[in-house]
Amino acid sequence: FVKALVGSRVDFELRGGAIVRGVLESVDAMMNCKLIKVRWKKKGQTAKYAEYSHIPGRQIVYIHIPDEIDVSKKLDSFFSR
Repeated sequence: FVKALVGSRVDFELRGGAIVRGVLESVDAMMNCKLIKVRWKKKGQTAKYAEYSHIPGRQIVYIHIPDEIDVSKKLDSFFSR
């Protein structure tokens, strides 16, 4: 399912409480994710920005999908490739 979100801006909640927002560039079978145009924010700290970032799948607690993404359309277009 996460592969259907490639090219979309998504938020990841990580172990330790960090929130990472970026455009999902790729994801593998272990849910390791590559993001571009990334914003890292940890509670009580200022945000950090990066052009590129890698998130190990084991660090991901939750993936927040923006409301403007129609999940059923994303899945339909992904599986019809």
